Amino acid sequence: MFDDDGTIVKEIRENLKIADKMVRAATANLDQAVAETLLRISLSEDTVSKALAPLFARAEAHKPEELERARVRNARGIPPGKKAGAVGDELNWEQFLSFVTDSGKRRLWIISRDSDYCLAHGKQAAFLVPSLRQELMRHTNPSPSVYAFRNIPDGVKHFSNVTGVKADNLPTAAKVEQIKKEQAKLPPSGSGFWDEPEANLNPKVIKRVARTILQLCQSGIQVFVASHSLFLLRELDILLKAAEFQEVAARFFGLHPGDDGVVVRQGDTVDDIGTIDALQEELSQSDRYLAAEAE
Repeated sequence: MFDDDGTIVKEIRENLKIADKMVRAATANLDQAVAETLLRISLSEDTVSKALAPLFARAEAHKPEELERARVRNARGIPPGKKAGAVGDELNWEQFLSFVTDSGKRRLWIISRDSDYCLAHGKQAAFLVPSLRQELMRHTNPSPSVYAFRNIPDGVKHFSNVTGVKADNLPTAAKVEQIKKEQAKLPPSGSGFWDEPEANLNPKVIKRVARTILQLCQSGIQVFVASHSLFLLRELDILLKAAEFQEVAARFFGLHPGDDGVVVRQGDTVDDIGTIDALQEELSQSDRYLAAEAE
């Protein structure tokens, strides 16, 4: 098909065998890394668990009456909470009400990305859900001032400015932006894995698929895409630069053969992940086509 003596076909097969070995090796390395990470998490030896340990050590145990009120709240479908029979959100709120009532606090800061507690539109400030605010007002006299935030850096900064309390070791502006981006990547609505979404589709449809992927991200779903399509990657890259999708946090990864196995390159754009064979082959084909036309 390609040549008479089969040299090209043999070379292609050898390259495919090498690629298969590299993919298998990369998969094995990834599985090992995941297993090691899960082990550290199970032992509470990971970075996140260590950072949260001091906070959990100061956690207040709930009172029996608070648990009972939470169960009644859940049974009657009174916010917060989503799942019948699970009273975690309801118990948190009952404990919070008890704290506010007993402490007499006049100013409250609530930092949460949970829509059961806070509402927000775009980059505007967050607001406590109306039904919860009304309940809070009924339990206090005079009513406290309530400040709601969707991210920790903004909440801490506002607290420091309003109270005058000096906040030592506040992160730099660059670090704050990094924290916000990392928080934006958190998937409150779950995750989706899509292998080769471009398969058997023409470019017009692939453009709609790329937009759909980013719209899923806007809804709070973290989407993982594996693709061999340069067209899809470029389309995602183009859309991510548009104002409509500026809030979507994305990361590109490329796998490349290296002397010691697979090398992973990553970045914020397609151009950051190194040479893409599909692009090089398309350019090479264009050169050959132009050369053939010139003959």
